[in-house]
Amino acid sequence: MNRIRCCSVAACLVVWVCVPAALGQPAAAPVGTAAADERSVPAGAVVLNDRHFWRKYYCFFPPSLSVQSARAEGLPTDADARRRFLEGNYPGHIQTPPPSAGWTDPDFDDHTWMLLRGRQFLVGDARMLGDANSPDDSTPYTRGTDPFLPGCGLVAQRGAFTVTDPAAVRSLTLRVVYRGGFVAYLNGKEIARAGLPAGELEPTTPAADYPLEAWFLRGGGQDKKSVLHWFNHSKSDQWALRERTFGPVRVPRDALRRGRNVLALAMHRSDYPAASKLKFGHLESPTLYWAPVGLSRLELRAEGDGGAAAGLEARRRGVQVWPVEITQALSDRTVPNHDQHLAPVRIAAVRNGRFAGQVLVTSEQPLEGLRAEPGELARAGGAGRIPASAVEIRYGAVNPTRPAGFHGGLSYHDTVLPPDFRVGRMADLGTRFDLLLADPPAGVSAVPVWMTVAVPKDAATGEYRGQVTIRLTGRDPIQVPIELTVFDHTLPDVKDRVGIVDIYQSPDTLADTYKVKPWSDEHWALIEESMKLIGAAGGITVRIPLLAQSSFGNAESMIPWIKEGDGYAYDLSNFDRYVDLAARHYVRLRWVVVNVWDRTALPEASKDSRVTVIDKATGEKTTLRLSSEAYTNPKLWRALVLEIHEHLKRKGLADRMIYGTGTDQSPTAAQVAMFRDFLPQLRWVRESHFGCRQYVYDAATRAAVPVAYTSQVWGGQLSDPAVKRPRGWAIDPDHIVVNFNRAGVSCPCLNEYAPPGAYRYWMEGALTMGRNGYGRCGGDYWNLGSAVGDGWNIGTRFCMYPDSCLWALGIAHGVPDVLGPGPEAPVTTVRFENARQGNQEAEVRVFVEKALTDKQHPLPEGLAGRLQAMLDARTNRMRLDVPASSQAELRELFSAAVEVARALARGSAGPEAPR
Repeated sequence: MNRIRCCSVAACLVVWVCVPAALGQPAAAPVGTAAADERSVPAGAVVLNDRHFWRKYYCFFPPSLSVQSARAEGLPTDADARRRFLEGNYPGHIQTPPPSAGWTDPDFDDHTWMLLRGRQFLVGDARMLGDANSPDDSTPYTRGTDPFLPGCGLVAQRGAFTVTDPAAVRSLTLRVVYRGGFVAYLNGKEIARAGLPAGELEPTTPAADYPLEAWFLRGGGQDKKSVLHWFNHSKSDQWALRERTFGPVRVPRDALRRGRNVLALAMHRSDYPAASKLKFGHLESPTLYWAPVGLSRLELRAEGDGGAAAGLEARRRGVQVWPVEITQALSDRTVPNHDQHLAPVRIAAVRNGRFAGQVLVTSEQPLEGLRAEPGELARAGGAGRIPASAVEIRYGAVNPTRPAGFHGGLSYHDTVLPPDFRVGRMADLGTRFDLLLADPPAGVSAVPVWMTVAVPKDAATGEYRGQVTIRLTGRDPIQVPIELTVFDHTLPDVKDRVGIVDIYQSPDTLADTYKVKPWSDEHWALIEESMKLIGAAGGITVRIPLLAQSSFGNAESMIPWIKEGDGYAYDLSNFDRYVDLAARHYVRLRWVVVNVWDRTALPEASKDSRVTVIDKATGEKTTLRLSSEAYTNPKLWRALVLEIHEHLKRKGLADRMIYGTGTDQSPTAAQVAMFRDFLPQLRWVRESHFGCRQYVYDAATRAAVPVAYTSQVWGGQLSDPAVKRPRGWAIDPDHIVVNFNRAGVSCPCLNEYAPPGAYRYWMEGALTMGRNGYGRCGGDYWNLGSAVGDGWNIGTRFCMYPDSCLWALGIAHGVPDVLGPGPEAPVTTVRFENARQGNQEAEVRVFVEKALTDKQHPLPEGLAGRLQAMLDARTNRMRLDVPASSQAELRELFSAAVEVARALARGSAGPEAPR
């Protein structure tokens, strides 16, 4: 969500518009209406419609019961009472300021507003309609407005077209199909209004009420009414009542000007109804999937001589370069909107962090010889340089393991394509850029260029200027300006950061992908590349699967058993090398998780666990099946567990050994008791839907071993900060809980290849809901397709073996990978880099929150209140599933850290200094 500023919506000339009599509104002629036959026959060329891209801005405040409905039900009609009536249906107090003063003016700076199609779809989950959910879908119950967020009370949007000669435009015709009500402004002058009262409007002014039949199915008594359901009642004729139509009518032309013209719409929400013995249920329930505000269809036509007016079209024209937020999903078919052009890449940063910007380079033909060269960044107005070597250049490419279309994280709404683009399948939107490579891909016509600045610990604060030179064969160099702002705050080193990051590495996936022999030198080189990247993000665990064909998707035990006569020895050579690599690259290595247990060990599982066995005499490799009884036979396990512990002790890692891995099912008391007997100090790791703090080993006394760490699904909801503010950075070292960010964790839900921006608030969301970070995500569990099946494992090695499959707890149901399969080795991705930057932003938030909660050294009251309000606004944006990561919001967050440091430096006594 873009930065929201204050103002009020002012209205000029006001005339009522015809609306259905069922709505109980008086009828009057719309502004500019001529004869009825003129209204029914639009004339001229379309210069702006709902297919064009608009700059959009959402203003949130709680929904209310309508005055008319409250009066009819004998309920209080004051504003507070009507709002409270819906509090149980809409659990939130999200309020944001309206757009800035002058937002309807043609020259208003809207570059920070969201760039979206004029029309949106209401359906919360597009999979319900599959590829039918396209811009050509004309079914009223699925069509139009903006994403259904009951708290959204005002939608402000701005669209542009061009006029070569205002005098040559003979007529302007406007048609709007809408929900709620709207006011239309041409270059700041009101030209149309519908569904709203006369006079000056406040942002919170509600639009006209809807009849009950727009909400509830006809028939039955009041207590039997059902909310219209998108599937159960799809054939009902009542859906049409949700849309209102204005025009087509002629509107005033006197506000036209030569050059760029702006049509601005203020869309107001209608209030909600009430009925005796009737409740909606949750306003965000899938039974509703519509919002009483927003745009369904729009058409502005201009009739004139010689193309006097025309639309501003988004198209590729030669080589084009423009900056794009790194949170935005881009595809190989993305084009620049008319208002996107070469401009400075602005990056907000603090010391000791990595901060990125990007430009997209496109052409109508394949880009030849593309290369980007960074220059040094010089501090404005004083000494200070950041060398070119601190600026890393990478090039975006499509990910061969990830799909196109909706499940590729792309959307018709925000993927910039020409206005006349038609979607037959969501895959027509193109394939999303995800990989970040050291060299640009060949033979393509679109390439994102990422520039990541590693800001030194000792960098002077201030504004830095520099450029990146983009070279293409046969063209003059293109200079991309870079504007870096370094704020006076220093991030802790990765090893000292608060938020927990747990990323799983998959040796077997690497061997499959790159067709190398397992545990060969080539394989080890690939593993090390994965570990370097995971370690740089702050990964805390290394996982050692002792069982073969476990849920981790490993074909063999990492430590094979060596058959010697009647007993076994163990080969720890791969284990030693694997742990040594992790210790070298994982600067936050907290646990070596020795996976001694799988659900196959349960007596009721009817499945045997397996281990890899090598016959010492013949070298033959087999798989030994272990019955559940074997899990209570210490002869099979004691020597192995103790030998692992001894090896870790020699590495200085004995205190980091921990047992794993329990799931929704726990080891039996006898199994826990056996492993406790070997090493009583060792605790357990668990990955589950729900929490668990201990595993019982003595049923009689209920004595138990602690569960020190768990990744968890259920309960992953953000609290309303007006009610509760959990602090996930207050870590209990004896019981760490992180998010498994799949369905069931709303902040954010990252399943099915979530858009890049969602990864940006992965950590902040976890900490703000009271969990200690995120886990149970894969580094390189790539989708291998039919090679490993397409069941619960969704093409990954994780859970590929049916006996050990964990179904919806499989890693593929959340984030199976944050790295990508580069041509030679694993590489970083757009998602991974957004997550890393989000980790840094979360650390800054933690710094501010710790100061706000420090009762020994309180901040000045005014400063504390202002900063808490800023953090609450970030929380509320996350509750709306909108990442708080625009440059304006970053500057606000980083400025807060600076203010905190200054306040602490000068002491907390005395009033807050003037700002």
